Amino acid sequence: MIEKNGAPEEIRTPDPQIRRQSRFDESNTLFCKTAIPAPTQDQYVTDASAKRQIAVPTAAVWLCQHREELSVPSIPALKQRFGLRNLEAIEAAKQAHVLARRHRHG
Repeated sequence: MIEKNGAPEEIRTPDPQIRRQSRFDESNTLFCKTAIPAPTQDQYVTDASAKRQIAVPTAAVWLCQHREELSVPSIPALKQRFGLRNLEAIEAAKQAHVLARRHRHG
């Protein structure tokens, strides 16, 4: 009588990824699903650069709506109100100018 240890030569399973596996040796590649799912909470961007990317268009809309009310130059006002750097405040002012022009010309 022959005694067998381990799994049979062919594994019958409906999962195609498991069926593609062959015997374990160095020339074969295994195609397995990972057992541990990747955490999704780490995929959100919450650093300062992401907040700045949102702040520039927000500052542009605000400046377009409140330009007449400002008693100080627009660039320092944007820097103080939104915490922007010089180039970001300049970019927001440019975007506000484009928005105002579109609003005037329909």
